[in-house]
Amino acid sequence: MFTFHRTPRASASRASQTAGFTLIELMVVVLIILILMAALMPVYNKILLKAKRESTQAMIGALTASLESYKVAFDAYPPGAATGTEDDGSLFAVLNGPTGRGVAANIGTPREKHFEPFLTLGKEYIKASPNGDKLIISDSWGMPIHYFNCKAFVEDHGGDPKLCHNPTGVDIYSTGQDRKKDQATEEPGQEMVKDRSKVSPKEKLLNDDITNF
Repeated sequence: MFTFHRTPRASASRASQTAGFTLIELMVVVLIILILMAALMPVYNKILLKAKRESTQAMIGALTASLESYKVAFDAYPPGAATGTEDDGSLFAVLNGPTGRGVAANIGTPREKHFEPFLTLGKEYIKASPNGDKLIISDSWGMPIHYFNCKAFVEDHGGDPKLCHNPTGVDIYSTGQDRKKDQATEEPGQEMVKDRSKVSPKEKLLNDDITNF
């Protein structure tokens, strides 16, 4: 009866063949990972975009509420863009004071009053202006939030109420992901104001602005 014995060299050779991954196997694994990443990236981007939109919408809601509180205190909305020109950078100072610690009214008079800040936002929504002289309320893409006092435009300046979204209040909006104003949200005093009833369905689909109207 014959018996066979594996030599140490043969055993080592067989072990080396079965241990670990070959280069081809590693390349296949990497390829599978890349394919999965490519397939999931659009889903991730969609989720991220939705989160940014919802976050900006919530911030605009908080800003709208703070403007109503300001109106109750001062019997008027901040003037801002009452004449048809935007003044986005001053809105933070109007609501919270230049330092963000509160607003003073009737300064230097016997009826002087001090108000707590009307708006509380996370640091991600506050940034310095380009020249650093004031603070700006921004959206999730770092762009200024736009504010327009429709009530003053219509009642104090005789503006056409059809050009405003909220003729008895204020319009607030973010330019959204594309960082550009859409024709459907342009305000009086701008070059691209368009009759709301003439905005085509295609233009409405392209409108990514986030608004309070």
